[in-house]
Amino acid sequence: RRQRQMCIRDREEILQLLVQGKTMREIGQQVGISVATVKSHARTLYWKLNARNQAEAAYIAVQMGLVRSGSAPALPVGVKGGDVE
Repeated sequence: RRQRQMCIRDREEILQLLVQGKTMREIGQQVGISVATVKSHARTLYWKLNARNQAEAAYIAVQMGLVRSGSAPALPVGVKGGDVE
């Protein structure tokens, strides 16, 4: 179970880094996983977002509010500026 949770956190961080335009190698170094693992997570993200590539996945993720186009991660649904609606 702990390993699965780490995968989810990895994918969230990977998605944010993809939106920032980072390369697979840069993402792997930052997250502390291999390039092959980054590619595997990226493929899963592309599939879940119905995207064909990194640029499309980034666009969809930003449009859906999953991440922000800048470097800060998006706030959870129902949260504005740290306050729950």
